[in-house]
Amino acid sequence: MIDNPTQALALFDEFGIAAIYCDNNGCIKNINPVAQTLFHFPPEISGRRLTEVKGLRILASLDFSAEFHEVALYDRLFCRVRMKPTALGGLIFTFEDISYFHDHDQLRTDVLYMVVHDLRTPISAIKSYAELVTQVGAVTPQQLQFLQRVQQAVRSTNMLLNDLLDITWIDSGVSLDRQRVNIGYLAQATLESLEERAKSHGVSLHISVGPDLPLVIGEPHRLERVFNNLIINAIKYSGKGKSVYVTVSQAGHFVTVAVADNGIGIPDDHLPFIFDRFYRVPSEEHQEHRKEGMGLGLAIVKAIVEKHGGHVEVQSEVGQGSTFMVVLPIGEG
Repeated sequence: MIDNPTQALALFDEFGIAAIYCDNNGCIKNINPVAQTLFHFPPEISGRRLTEVKGLRILASLDFSAEFHEVALYDRLFCRVRMKPTALGGLIFTFEDISYFHDHDQLRTDVLYMVVHDLRTPISAIKSYAELVTQVGAVTPQQLQFLQRVQQAVRSTNMLLNDLLDITWIDSGVSLDRQRVNIGYLAQATLESLEERAKSHGVSLHISVGPDLPLVIGEPHRLERVFNNLIINAIKYSGKGKSVYVTVSQAGHFVTVAVADNGIGIPDDHLPFIFDRFYRVPSEEHQEHRKEGMGLGLAIVKAIVEKHGGHVEVQSEVGQGSTFMVVLPIGEG
């Protein structure tokens, strides 16, 4: 806690840190020169409420218990904001200009998005020609084997491109295209689209959808990616003769989708990290099953579900299998 706001603002000024002191009513009481320069405030700004100042209104809604927030205060001005209570009441806000880093992050996201889209065209051409070769005439068993390897490489590359597109979308902060979604129907359609993949792994797929499920408000394409990633993971880490079970049900004000397998399972000490980007369980058994991907699938699942106001739970036991449960709030209205 800061004892003397006036002295604190002067000290922040010495270190080149922009700072504003507001009382318990959200009125601006003091501004140091660095903040005056950063925000170009008019002289009459003191005494006004935060909610009355364009660009600063968002400060009134921030959670002061958080370590910091990164927010856009004015057009093209992005700041890392920290808040400290004072002994006299009210808060001191400090501001670090991170616009430069934000612009570079946005440029990186834009370039990655363009590169992924540009790669889709040649990959699609390779896929089409590989399929065409098998249709125009007879091929030898060895040629067929080569073509199957090409097709597998194309599938793996497409999965990687889809993951990268999802990551750029998540990082961009673009809002969801919300609509009413029948989760049972969406899970069923996703499972059916993966039947051939499961069959090639010797894995059987099963689904149970509860009756009269309420609708969820969300973006169907994104939720389909969630179910697709979870079911593919379950197939990948199950063995021949194993099964994957998808259960869609209602629990209070939520719709839940559980994807369970009886595969190799995940060690307890790795469970806290499996939703981190690029994290891959390093055990030999997992490496034997893992033939594609970059460790982005579960990170994408978690981010998409949280954008929908839900969360993901996981239970796993080595040698017994894993269950991932997506919990989504029921749509209102």
